[in-house]
Amino acid sequence: MKKLLLVIALVAVSFFGVTNVNAMSESELRAKIKSSYKINGKKVTVPAEYIKLVDDYLATYKVSSKDCDTIANQLDKIIDLAKDKKITSFDTLMEKYSSNIKSAFSKITKKTGVKITMSTDGKVTVYKYNSDEVFAIVENGVVTNTGSASLLYIAGIISLLGVVLFAKKVREA
Repeated sequence: MKKLLLVIALVAVSFFGVTNVNAMSESELRAKIKSSYKINGKKVTVPAEYIKLVDDYLATYKVSSKDCDTIANQLDKIIDLAKDKKITSFDTLMEKYSSNIKSAFSKITKKTGVKITMSTDGKVTVYKYNSDEVFAIVENGVVTNTGSASLLYIAGIISLLGVVLFAKKVREA
């Protein structure tokens, strides 16, 4: 089920364009992604790490209301597919309907500057806006934000701790 939610979050992060008179804002899109959905009698919500991925992407790139509308539309399509087929497991969704997921990612790539690919083993790569440079990789339910500031922040903290520990050892010697 966690992997199914990953797909929902990744489709949401994809940002593809559809024109709508009632344009959706980024905050409305975030609220939609954070909502729970009832699928086959089960309450399904997107895990926090995937919501963070969407938040990181939206914080890094300006997403138009047109893009938000399209994201919401594709999210609805994935949820409807899961409801119609009574799927609460990503493994089942990927096994039987991976072409639907790949099609959604293809639409994302064609309609916007966001490129998303999915390998045959289910590894999903999200690229930076209008770029071939990787923003994030999702593999086996683990999100690696290769393009986000949070990775640099963590690396900086680790480096700082290393310098402090080294200085302390030098003083003790």
